[in-house]
Amino acid sequence: MKYYHIISLTCILLIGVLVIIGCKEDEELNLVSYPDNFANIVITDVEDPASVVTINAVYNIDGTLLLDKEIPRNFSFRLHTPSPEEAQIKFSPYTENIPDELLNISLEKSSIPVGNTDVSVDVTLNEEEFLEMAKLNYEAETYEFGLKAEVEGYRMGQTASIGKVVINKSAYLSTCFLDTEAPETFIRNYVDGQIVNAENITQRIKVALDRPAQQNVKILLDAVFSPVVGTEFLDDIIINNGENVIIPAGQTSVEFDWVLTHDFLCTNDEQESYTITLQLGLESMDDKVVLDRRKKEIALQVEKMVKNLEWTSSLDGYNKISSSGWSATVTPAPTTGNGNGLVDGKEHNGPTFWTDESVTGVIDMQSNQSVSGIEFVYNTYMTEPDPIQKVYFRDMQFAVSTNGKDWVDLGKIDVEETAWKPNYRIYFKLLSPASARYLKFIVSPRAGKRLNLAIGELRIYKKE
Repeated sequence: MKYYHIISLTCILLIGVLVIIGCKEDEELNLVSYPDNFANIVITDVEDPASVVTINAVYNIDGTLLLDKEIPRNFSFRLHTPSPEEAQIKFSPYTENIPDELLNISLEKSSIPVGNTDVSVDVTLNEEEFLEMAKLNYEAETYEFGLKAEVEGYRMGQTASIGKVVINKSAYLSTCFLDTEAPETFIRNYVDGQIVNAENITQRIKVALDRPAQQNVKILLDAVFSPVVGTEFLDDIIINNGENVIIPAGQTSVEFDWVLTHDFLCTNDEQESYTITLQLGLESMDDKVVLDRRKKEIALQVEKMVKNLEWTSSLDGYNKISSSGWSATVTPAPTTGNGNGLVDGKEHNGPTFWTDESVTGVIDMQSNQSVSGIEFVYNTYMTEPDPIQKVYFRDMQFAVSTNGKDWVDLGKIDVEETAWKPNYRIYFKLLSPASARYLKFIVSPRAGKRLNLAIGELRIYKKE
């Protein structure tokens, strides 16, 4: 019996000890089992807070640097979990390729009390001096700045943290390109072995750089003809009055004239079309100047017309040749009137037509005349408003002859391109006077239409 009492007392004492130990554990932290801690630095004044923020820097057209984001300055040192002891932190600037004197931090030392996790530091980069420094390095470069922290605290998993801004600067390149407006089509009339009444083919050229070069840039311009012309005609090209074309260092453009004489158009009597492609090139000691491959060519169109005729708004300064004794014929047979009504001096006594055929008229001036201008007077019986727009002309064509058999074509005028006079008169001038006894004209209807036309008079002019 005594033995059982001893066992019971022993159990009671053991339970008491366990209860006391459990209570003490509730009152004190178990530091042995507390987890390892760690820290990082987060940049907070950006759209997506992070330990590393990237900014891109590119050169502006004036050679200065532009950043695609604002430079942040708010850095936060953070513990992953609150420390059971006060944490001591030492801060220092962090830089790569940036002088230390361009960076300033608001704290060098700080502490985080028990139960807290964060401390904020302002990191300020002297942006103006940095950009001024960086722009002088024309190569691509990476710059870094930020905050470095060393922390002392209970069971810290690391001893140093870095939060940084990475600035990726593009290389400085000066891109050269043609900044010329779309060129016109140069139409030249060929008469009797020469181009008449036209200046040399002249194209104003502008070449530009998207940002200034550090050295002079010499501009080159080659010409490629299609169809190909003889190499001797390339010597007829004059660029900038024969002077070198230079974009000086620090500037961004130059303008000049590209000039070509008409000799290449005078090798035959055929109507021709040419495309002249101007190709940009350059020479410079500045290896940062490159060509824009998308904007290095322009194409000039040259149309050679074997035509001695063009529309004019008047024949002021020309003298009308008397039509006394002249005769005229027209085909097909007119609805009313006859050919002689074309040259009788009466504007409302000519032939009229209602036909889907072309009307051809031939005037016999009885002797050779120096023909320099033609006046065509006509009317229409259509009653719609603005009837002149309803005349179904397609084009008018003229030719001259000394014998009535061998004809020299003066050219064709597209009516749709002709500015009709409100008094129903059209004036044409010859680019070079023609000696002729006979003048032939052809008026053609538009497709699917009929001519509804009364020709009042056809007058011929000379120019003293």
